[in-house]
Amino acid sequence: MKVGFTFIKYYVSVLVLVVLMSTPYSLLAYQGEPMALEEAIQRISIRYDVYFTYNKSLIKDHTVEYDDSGDVTLSEAVEQVLSETSLRYRIHENKYVIIYRSDREGISSLKKMARHLDDLILTEEKRENNVLNTMQQLSSKNKMSKIYLKKHRMVLNVSGTVTDETGGPLIGVNIKVKGTNKGTSTDLEGRFIFRDVNEQATLVFSYVGYQTQQVELKGRTNISVTMTEDLQTLDEVVVVGYGTQKKSDVTGSVVSFDTEILESRPQTNLIQALQGNVPGMTVTTSGSSAEDGATILIRGQNSITASNSPLVIMDGVPYNGSFSEINPNDVKRIEVLKDASSTAIYGSRGANGVILITTKSGQAGKMRINYSGMYSFDNIAHLPDMQNASEYWADRIERNVINVLTQPSNTESLRDRLYEVFNGEDTEISAFMEGYPGQTWDGFIDNLLSQYPDNVHDRGTLLSLADDLAYPTNGRDIDWIDLATRTGHKQQHSLSVSGGTEQTKYYLSGIYTNTTGIARGDKFEKMTFRVNLDQRLLKGLHYGTNTQIGFFDRGGHAATWGGNSGAFMLSPLYVPFNENGTINLSPIPEDTKIQNPLEPLLFENEDNETRVITNHYLDWEIPGISGLKYKLNTGFTWNANDNKTYKGLNTVTGRIDGGNLHIGNFKDNSWIIENILSYHKEMGLHSLFFTGLYSAQENKRENNRINGRGFANDVMSFFQPAQAQILTADAAYARKGYISQMLRANYSYDNRYLITATLRRDGYSAFGDDTKFGLFPSVALGWNLANESFFADMTAFDQLKLRLSYGENGNEAIGPYSTLPRMSSKNYISPDQTQLFGFFPQRLSNPSLGWETTKSLNAGIDFSLKSGRFSGSLDVYTSRTSDLLLNETISAINGTTSILRNIGETLNHGAEVQLSSINMSSRDFSWETIMNFSTYQSEIVQVGLKDDDGAYIDDVASQWFIGHPVNVNFDYEVDRILQKEDFMVDGSGVYILDENNNYQLRPEVAEEIVLVTNTARPGQPILRDVNGDGVITGSDDKVIHGNRNPDFLAGLTNTVRYKSWSFTVFLNGVWGVTKANGLINSRSIGPRRKLNINYWSPENPVNTYPGINAGSQLNVPGYAPYHKADFIRLQDISLSYKVPGSTLIRWPVSGIEGFINVKNAYTFTSWQGLDPEYSSQSGVPRARSFIFGLRLTL
Repeated sequence: MKVGFTFIKYYVSVLVLVVLMSTPYSLLAYQGEPMALEEAIQRISIRYDVYFTYNKSLIKDHTVEYDDSGDVTLSEAVEQVLSETSLRYRIHENKYVIIYRSDREGISSLKKMARHLDDLILTEEKRENNVLNTMQQLSSKNKMSKIYLKKHRMVLNVSGTVTDETGGPLIGVNIKVKGTNKGTSTDLEGRFIFRDVNEQATLVFSYVGYQTQQVELKGRTNISVTMTEDLQTLDEVVVVGYGTQKKSDVTGSVVSFDTEILESRPQTNLIQALQGNVPGMTVTTSGSSAEDGATILIRGQNSITASNSPLVIMDGVPYNGSFSEINPNDVKRIEVLKDASSTAIYGSRGANGVILITTKSGQAGKMRINYSGMYSFDNIAHLPDMQNASEYWADRIERNVINVLTQPSNTESLRDRLYEVFNGEDTEISAFMEGYPGQTWDGFIDNLLSQYPDNVHDRGTLLSLADDLAYPTNGRDIDWIDLATRTGHKQQHSLSVSGGTEQTKYYLSGIYTNTTGIARGDKFEKMTFRVNLDQRLLKGLHYGTNTQIGFFDRGGHAATWGGNSGAFMLSPLYVPFNENGTINLSPIPEDTKIQNPLEPLLFENEDNETRVITNHYLDWEIPGISGLKYKLNTGFTWNANDNKTYKGLNTVTGRIDGGNLHIGNFKDNSWIIENILSYHKEMGLHSLFFTGLYSAQENKRENNRINGRGFANDVMSFFQPAQAQILTADAAYARKGYISQMLRANYSYDNRYLITATLRRDGYSAFGDDTKFGLFPSVALGWNLANESFFADMTAFDQLKLRLSYGENGNEAIGPYSTLPRMSSKNYISPDQTQLFGFFPQRLSNPSLGWETTKSLNAGIDFSLKSGRFSGSLDVYTSRTSDLLLNETISAINGTTSILRNIGETLNHGAEVQLSSINMSSRDFSWETIMNFSTYQSEIVQVGLKDDDGAYIDDVASQWFIGHPVNVNFDYEVDRILQKEDFMVDGSGVYILDENNNYQLRPEVAEEIVLVTNTARPGQPILRDVNGDGVITGSDDKVIHGNRNPDFLAGLTNTVRYKSWSFTVFLNGVWGVTKANGLINSRSIGPRRKLNINYWSPENPVNTYPGINAGSQLNVPGYAPYHKADFIRLQDISLSYKVPGSTLIRWPVSGIEGFINVKNAYTFTSWQGLDPEYSSQSGVPRARSFIFGLRLTL
């Protein structure tokens, strides 16, 4: 039945039609809830199947309380909501409710509305009778004119709701009128409205993860649809490279996740979505700069010297940029290919895994506008307990006292005397410090030393203590960390527009991000724009493009954190600023090499990059052969970077060089062309799918640099290279190309037995003439046990699939021209003092240099139980990488001592588990858990070195050991720390010294330990004599202290939803990492402060960390303490709220969501340092971010 809307003069009458009687009433009822009058009217119309007509201005801004849980009549319900207003109502023909005011104008409008409704009723009754008579006449005359019948069918307005099996609304369900372009989607409450729909039309309902349904109207005006979840996700499409497959047909190890994880945990960098969510993937960050960077390993480290980074493909184009340059809101889904079967299609570049990123595309239907904005406040998540000024001062005094006085008893006495300065108890020293007349440093030191006549003294060293002794008077305690950091801020705004028709689909987006890091001077700014378009040119022929252009500004220059000049460990006793407020370039008088960590803030810096990555394709369904398709896929990447740095005369380098200028530009261009032919054929229970590929790719890189020194002034900064007294320039250029062919065959029988076979041939220009091409085969088998007849009684299982795969991948690993000989120039002074210029061979040619090859075996199982409430996968794998690219030692007679060759072998094996559980699920409440766990062990099989018997041996110099991982810690081992009882003392407890004033070990102690030097001292660490030869020498006395790669990784996500609220907590854990902590060393005291931990001292004779300067007595390079770097990080906490759709009826938006997010909330670890994940402890501390955001959908 079609109901018209009539506009009456001076009034706006609204006829509200909502017929949802088949929808469970409990979905809409809210007892005693205050609400807008308009919402209460809508609920009454739903419950009693009536229409309301009113002037909208009458009910605007009215709030009422409505309880629809009771058994009341229509009149009682209307009276209840209008009792709090001055409005009246009248029920007309038991089907319409007119709302009006009781004044004269209101009464007049009531009469007009009543007459209008009478006219509508009469008109519709006539139409129904006419149509009925027409159909009866056609039937009686046995006329089957479908065209005539179609012309006389009724046109309806159809509304309804779409829910899941629990009764919860489904948002964004795609609804189309079958056979037409007309479409719509459900709102936040699962509701939809279709206008002017044929009474005999069929509506098609589709939604990701649910089975598509078709519903015939048959004259109905309200539809209630319950969609059934696709429990086995048989129709879920997974991107597998050069095409897609149903998830149930995938035989390899593939992890797939879509935008849901990005929305549940808002991301500013796509790398955050990968970390902890992919079993077997290690994501390691190295700092907390404004542009977050990270390294990625998939299933461990296969290569020793070559890159272990995975191949990244975005929309079919290899992507070499940073993950921070990708707009997370543009990403539709991410697939991670891990085993050789799934990665073999990428041949020479698939050995380290493949990450496939698919961006969003438009959908046919109305235009949708989405906005996402967020703002964050960032601060330091954790700082270790470092020495404050007084603690550091005390260590420096003790260090100098130890260096001056050799007798421990007197050392302690003098130390106590000097410590009295800090407490203000020594009036003699205090008087000197306050500048009493007649006092001089020389006189004071002589007086002090005269009190200890039996010791050997270094008067000059004590005189150097002037600044240190002055500390208690000036009270200086500089917090360099506070000076070098700030509260960081990040704002991000993203806008997208999408939509289209069956012929044209579009997705347009833009994002702006502005980040100021927690380190002063650090900043990152970006703008990226995206155009994704799919256009049907002809029947079966489509053209499309996925294009992104980005502009990136990295012009900041952050304060220094690492090294001797880093703010993190710099002495708190030194002066950061001059008296005039300028930065003090030499804050440490006794060490001019130590620079002020704030100095980089004086540098002038510009760093701008533009990156274009575009994909264009033609899809053609070849006519005449069903299932045969051809795709021409092209990609082009253009990257240009321009950077300039000028260090002026107000900087250390600038003063030395007379101004220092660097100008550089970098260009990286690449193109790829792929011809893809595919054929799909269904023959009863048999399914065949073939894919063939021929591709070509080229990459060019160019780098130009100019350096200038010696400028008259800083006025022109970047723009004065011609004014430099010394100007140098250099350039670099590289070009490489690939040619590839690939054939993949997929076979399925009755969706039970699956086979995938792949063969790829790759050619790489950088390899030698004898090894330009490589072949990389793979095969995979799958068995869907749950589809077997004998499994029918196992009703608990929705899905159970076994997988087994074997394949070979390559790692190109080397840059262009590596197989060619290389000459280097050198100046030489002849015996007669003549300067000669010549060349020498730096690298020999090797035409046999080729691929590193990884052979992998993977077994897995996928399962789902209890209607999808519990699902997961388990994979075990082993891989062997051979022909490693390593330098082999050769005779120096060749002009060089090594040559790069394919030697060496590694072994890698592990297991991965991913589990998903729906713990609780009801209409208003749900709780879901996703967990992944992985473990891997890598070891070196051989590195090409053999002994005289031909057996493979370790490469000790490179720290490569057979049977051990690549990244081991190879160092000395500390047995214990010498204590006072290890030395000879007299009856009074005073140390007995020898004729050279050295400590004397007790004879039994001297027998059992080995000293590196001839002397020993309390608090000194003793190294273990591993080989028992009585001497600590070289690698023979070193041991392996664990490795720097993790043994276990895990991620745990819990999501709780209650009505419109959603709460997500994500934890990420790493175990099995051992590494050196640079903040805990031999406790030598210099310009850097140390961790405030349990070091040895005479008053604290511990056996953990050595005493002051004791470690320096070892005279052993490379010694360091090693510690476990395991951690569990509360990485992400998110709380979001979606405004109910009923609240948005009067607003021009279909969705509003607000969220709060905390990243890096807390880290549970025993690691005593900046962050257990950092490769070194000199980076910018990890930031804790508090993010506030908003999403809008129009």
